[in-house]
Amino acid sequence: MQKTKVLLLSATPVNTDLKDLRNQLAFFTQGQDNAFQESLGIQSIKATLDNTQKYFKEWSERSGARHKNALLEKLGSDFFKLLDELTIARSRKHIEQYYQATIEALGQFPERLPPIAICSDIDLQKQFLSYQALNKSISQYKLAVFNPSAYVRAEHQDHYQIKQSQQQEHYLIGMMKVNFLKRLESGVHAFAQTMERTVTKIEALENKITRFKTAQSENPSLDFAELNPETLDDEELKEALQIGQKLVFKFAHLNVDAWLSDLRKDKAQLQSLHDAAKAITIERDAKLAKLKELIAHKIRQPTTNKDNKPNRKILIFTAFADTATYLYKALETWAGVNIAMVSGHTNKTTFGKHDFEDILMHFSPRSKELDSFDNIDKSQEID
Repeated sequence: MQKTKVLLLSATPVNTDLKDLRNQLAFFTQGQDNAFQESLGIQSIKATLDNTQKYFKEWSERSGARHKNALLEKLGSDFFKLLDELTIARSRKHIEQYYQATIEALGQFPERLPPIAICSDIDLQKQFLSYQALNKSISQYKLAVFNPSAYVRAEHQDHYQIKQSQQQEHYLIGMMKVNFLKRLESGVHAFAQTMERTVTKIEALENKITRFKTAQSENPSLDFAELNPETLDDEELKEALQIGQKLVFKFAHLNVDAWLSDLRKDKAQLQSLHDAAKAITIERDAKLAKLKELIAHKIRQPTTNKDNKPNRKILIFTAFADTATYLYKALETWAGVNIAMVSGHTNKTTFGKHDFEDILMHFSPRSKELDSFDNIDKSQEID
């Protein structure tokens, strides 16, 4: 059987660390760690990249040319062999300098317009807290729902390795507070949903504690994993929520009265924020109003492509699927053009089929060569 040849094109061959490069190499080495032993004399791809990562970390932390040169010498030749034999780096400047004939045949690079930063208000009626005021308010919340170890009685603290547990929980609470602000930055609707989910989580815990206090509980313990929010788009927060997953707290070991009191304070504060955010309807949403203004301008005065044809295409990126869903509902009948939404959970469009490939074809018919397909409506596009 003939082996497949692979060419990988990437803007970020190394995104976070050298494991990214190793994973790409694994595509055509079929996971064989010694694949280049005979051809390049590299005994282990994993060991080569792990050692390189370690030395690069030391190199970045050291000061002084002498120390840095010594670390570069430690790298040896294997890493550079890998790069020289398996990677080709090409920048836009390099291509423009050495591949001018190819560029003329394919078309020039598009002109880059400078980015425009727009800082929108949250509420057109200006009744909602500013980002700064909200940050100050949230920073003072206990978020006790994610901090059970703070309520472990002194005589039981050794059982729960309390110092380590509290460090983990404080890290999680910090991440939750950051997530609240990231959700608001994405959109006030996403923020309101997060407040609602957190309040629901607090209420569920209140009910558990109340049943325990009235001796009606069938399970007098709490698994920390139960406290985690069910729906998360934030990858960092998902990672943070893995902490403490195996901890099980017995209610009898906790000061449940103090915990219940703090939970109720948190709930009142978060419920107030939820109600204020929920009151900001589509008509009051200042950020949405600004987005509509930008879209309307693009529709009325579209840019032109290299063939001097109007280009009304707009791509809106957002950090959270909740915001994408909200924007789709707000814009699907307003814009007067066909729109689509693609997220990790859902694909929707006002034209054509809801599957991903069909959306791509109608959004970018020229690059997808829509004319070559039969049984596809070519009369309209998704803008």
